[in-house]
Order: sequence, then structure tokens, then C-alpha cells
Amino acid sequence: MRRFHLKIAELSAVIRKLEDRNALLSEERNELLKRLRETESQFLPLLYKNKRLSRKNEELSLVLCRLENKVRFVTQENEEMASLKDENTKYNAWTWAKTSPICGYYTAEMTSIG
Repeated sequence: MRRFHLKIAELSAVIRKLEDRNALLSEERNELLKRLRETESQFLPLLYKNKRLSRKNEELSLVLCRLENKVRFVTQENEEMASLKDENTKYNAWTWAKTSPICGYYTAEMTSIG
């Protein structure tokens, strides 16, 4: 009988240790959930702002491509009109260098031709 009482006492001690550990783990879990909610409340607005800015960046990239195309077209017209002038007259014209990484078109640089 004494042996059973010792075994019961030993098992009760193990149960108390497991309950204490469970309580500590529950507290830690609750603290981590609290920190997660706080982090999410800071993170989500930044995520939405990033998405908005990404869309705006794409829109501006398209506008830039359109403007580069327009500049290229106007420059070609300018060159055609300038070629009709007297060859002795000096004029400024745009020359193109393929440096635009955004839309793959050429960018212009002002040079003196004569």
C-alpha cells in the first residue's frame, strides 16, 4: 500500500509540473498573439500603401513612355523640317541614345549639328 501512495505522490508531482509548464506556455502564447496583433496593425497599412504606390508607379511609367514616344516623334519631325533648311545653317537637333530602361525606347540629348 505504501508503494502505491509513493507512486501516486510522484505522479501528482509530475502533473503539477506539467500544469505549471502548461500555464507558462499559455501565457507565452497569449503574449505572442498580442504582439502579432500589434505587428499586424502596423504592417497592414504599410502593405496597402505599398500596393497603392506600386500602382501609381506603374501608371507614371506608362505616362513616361508615352511622353518619350511623343518627344521622339516631335524630334523626328524637327529633324525632317531642319533637313529642308540650307545646309550651311547651324541648328540644334536631338540625337538619340538607347538609355531608357523603363520602356525600352531612346532618350534624347541636345547636340549642335552643322
